[in-house]
Amino acid sequence: MKSAGRDSLPMRAAAAGSHRGDSHGILPACNRSPTAFRAVIIIKRGGARGRQQSGPYLSPRGDAVKKSVTLTIALALLWFLLSGHTEPLILAFGALSVAFVVWLSRRMSVVDGESYPFDLLPRLLVYWAWLLKEVVKSNVDVARRVLSSRDAVRPVEFDAPARQQSELGLAIYANSITLTPGTVSLRLSSDRIRVHALHPDLVKGLLDSGMNERVPDRTP
Repeated sequence: MKSAGRDSLPMRAAAAGSHRGDSHGILPACNRSPTAFRAVIIIKRGGARGRQQSGPYLSPRGDAVKKSVTLTIALALLWFLLSGHTEPLILAFGALSVAFVVWLSRRMSVVDGESYPFDLLPRLLVYWAWLLKEVVKSNVDVARRVLSSRDAVRPVEFDAPARQQSELGLAIYANSITLTPGTVSLRLSSDRIRVHALHPDLVKGLLDSGMNERVPDRTP
């Protein structure tokens, strides 16, 4: 009975720890030996990124403050453009709402380079203008194929090379492919994107368009 009590102690500790593991990402595990007890720490990719002390997207404190100030200015301008009110009371409400959003974003640890890529804004504006032109051209091409003979649509899948060094750059590239009519991003890896196209000609069009080289990206 005494031995059984010792055997049950690690099991009770494991059971108690498993409840704590749901909220802290720690999943304890133990084997049949009464002295063997170990904890396996599992860091979830999505939830742990904001809590990590280092990484490509978590800024130092000074950089985080700079991004918070930039976010405050951007939200204030957006609020004023959408409301158009200049009354002191309404402006005070707007300032409070902007301050609350910024505080909540800081609290959620989402004020980082991925969520607010203000450093890429000049290049993004140029890229968006170019992407809009490509979307219009692809719209015309897809409409022509749909209205023409049935053989004009021959779906294919291919791997498009990706030269981006950050997850943000890869996401921009994959979303740009999907936004362009006739192509859809299916699967994303570190150096390539699996793409579905309506016709083999669209494969050549995507690869020759230079989208891969034009996507704004930051070096790690």
